[in-house]
Amino acid sequence: MISRRLNITSLGLLLTIVAGGVGLILLLSSLQEELAIQRRIFREDRVWLAGQLEREARMFRHAVLIYSEGNNSVSHEEMNQLFDVLWSRIESMDKGQLGQMYLQLEGSAEALQYGRTMLHDLEPEVAKLQPGDRSTRDRILNQVDQAVEQFYQIARRSSALNLKQQEARRRNFEQTSSRAMSMVLVIFVSGGILVILLTIKQRAINRLTQTLEDKVRDRTRKLEESNERLLMLSVAIEQSPASVIICNCDGFIEYVNPRFEQVSGYKAHDVIGRNPRFLQSGRTTDSTYEEMWSTVRAGHEWQGQICNQRPNGDLYWEQMSLTPIKDTSGATIRYLAVKEDITQRRQYEEQLLRQANFDSLTGLPNRMLAIDRLNQVLRQARRRNASAGLMFVDLDHFKRINDTLGHEAGDQLLREASQRLSGCLREGDTAARFGGDEFIVILPELSSTDDAHHILRRIIEAFSQPFMIAGTEIFTSTSIGIALYPGDGDSPALLLRNADAAMYQAKAAGRNTYRFFVHEMNEQAQLRARIEHHLRTAHERNELQLRLQPIVDTETGRLAGAEALLYWLSPELGEVPPKTFIPIAEESGLIVDIGNWALLEACREAKRWQNATGTLIDICINIAGRQFRDEDFPKTVRKVLATTDITPSRICLEITENTLMEDEHHARKIIEQLVQMDLRIALDDFGTGYSALSYLGKFHIDTLKIDGSFLKNVLPDSNEATLAAAILSLGRSLQLNMVGEGVETLEQLNFLRAHGCPMCQGYYFSKPLPVAEFEELVTTWETTLSSKIG
Repeated sequence: MISRRLNITSLGLLLTIVAGGVGLILLLSSLQEELAIQRRIFREDRVWLAGQLEREARMFRHAVLIYSEGNNSVSHEEMNQLFDVLWSRIESMDKGQLGQMYLQLEGSAEALQYGRTMLHDLEPEVAKLQPGDRSTRDRILNQVDQAVEQFYQIARRSSALNLKQQEARRRNFEQTSSRAMSMVLVIFVSGGILVILLTIKQRAINRLTQTLEDKVRDRTRKLEESNERLLMLSVAIEQSPASVIICNCDGFIEYVNPRFEQVSGYKAHDVIGRNPRFLQSGRTTDSTYEEMWSTVRAGHEWQGQICNQRPNGDLYWEQMSLTPIKDTSGATIRYLAVKEDITQRRQYEEQLLRQANFDSLTGLPNRMLAIDRLNQVLRQARRRNASAGLMFVDLDHFKRINDTLGHEAGDQLLREASQRLSGCLREGDTAARFGGDEFIVILPELSSTDDAHHILRRIIEAFSQPFMIAGTEIFTSTSIGIALYPGDGDSPALLLRNADAAMYQAKAAGRNTYRFFVHEMNEQAQLRARIEHHLRTAHERNELQLRLQPIVDTETGRLAGAEALLYWLSPELGEVPPKTFIPIAEESGLIVDIGNWALLEACREAKRWQNATGTLIDICINIAGRQFRDEDFPKTVRKVLATTDITPSRICLEITENTLMEDEHHARKIIEQLVQMDLRIALDDFGTGYSALSYLGKFHIDTLKIDGSFLKNVLPDSNEATLAAAILSLGRSLQLNMVGEGVETLEQLNFLRAHGCPMCQGYYFSKPLPVAEFEELVTTWETTLSSKIG
């Protein structure tokens, strides 16, 4: 029984299982039918597809009609876009599953073929269609209307067929549902048995499902985040201010961003599939490209600057970073180039570099670059055990030309002088503007001093030819000093100092010549440096002393006045004569303060003498050129007069002819202001400078002081005596006061008397004396010096 029950039970379970299986089969059949229906519903998309093709054709027709009427609501670009959309739709209608379903419709293949032919024919018509062109519009619309009609008929047939299929599916589904419901009742009991077993399994399945869902959600979230990052990266590249190029492993371009188009001038469609070498300008060296590719092919990033060329030929510089793109295995699959346009920065840097290293006026290397090149030449000379030279070139009388003809003419002279200087040099020599009218020339590889002599002579000869400046022939010469490596120095500073010292010797020799440095010049230069060093503190340390030399009436011997001369008593250098330290004071600019001090002291002494004796005495005070050119000089004089309360007419300011020549306009303006103060002006050392007679008429000159060199030889037939007599005659005819300087003998005094010179001064009467000694001399003047008048 147990076995039978077991068998019956087994049979019942078997029947239940069989019934359930049959029910499941029917149910599965119903589900399969439903799936088939769903698939057919998917197929019914061909109805939408057919209708969409008709709608897009009508939209294009509508756009053509509106655009041809001149309505601004549709642009030519929008009409072309609808044309491209229709063309794309027709081209895709026979592709894929939907396309094959569409082709099953009656007449669809013929309609598509007509549509392709029509669009191909209409493409030029659409391109040339303009508002108001009705003829072209009608030709387009005639063909489009035929296509619309065909697409409409296909869409209508597709819709009718779809309705029939839906009705059949509905009836079939009802039958299947009825059978399924019957089977559900049969298997309901057996299903109850299975529920218990399935419940147990379902719990396990639920747990597994939950785990899978969690994993799917996590994976989905990660995919969404990844997509978001990809989208953000894509937007960033598209909107990047840097050019971006992506190339395949063979080096052909696959992608460029809009910034690349803006910078390079090429459109994306022009460069996709091409090797980037078409961008090369030829300015970037082959070694740079070789280094670049060897670096990235080794898997590393390369950075550097390259020069490319636009389609119009313009060059532009880019800072580029080229990086290999690798897959998960580390293999290179792409190359990424990110480039920044640095053209303006390069131009600015080159401009700054040129401004920093080249003289803007002449185009020659400036002081900084010249020193750098001199260092290079000296290093090379050391390695090769060779000789080199350094010239210091100065234009003679440049300031006079600059002041006479103006700064523009002076600039033109400097430009032409630099060209003439450069034309005298060998290949490899360097000419540089050192400042003002000073140039230096660097001579590498001197085999002997003959090489230097040859170049020096060529320069002197070149500058002997006139310059045509502002329509005027200008003659200017050069004074050149040269120092040689290694004998005259082994550093730029030492060679420059020695060449400069040699140049000053050339000027002292009369200009328009050259001098090689000798070590005696170095001693002179060192002494000059010592003098300038101590002179800077001489005023503060009360080392400067005013001395007075009598000015005598040549006929009566009466004391007519005195010239105030400046002396320097240095504890370190001893007594330094004026002719030694005054030029150094002028060159260093110290003369302004020193000269103003001497002016104040001389006026104070004259006032003190006047107050002490009640006697008025004329004081002549030397004014240095640099002091005279100072814009504040008239103010300084006015302040001195107010401070000392001296009678201005008793003060005579002595200036040289060279001072007048340096800036005629400025000199006239200053002298006019001084004369308005009731001061007298004397022209000192007349006859030794330019001695231009026109200057005596242009300026308010009161007195001529005849240089003592004309009195050295006063024999009747000597040239000096003839010149002195001529100058004295000129002074008398111009009704100027005259003073003969440097009188040392009675013969010289008699010569001045004979030629009508009213006053003189010199060692024949007295050397310059300190103030106290001068006062003592004045008190005994008549008795002491009466015998010298004769």
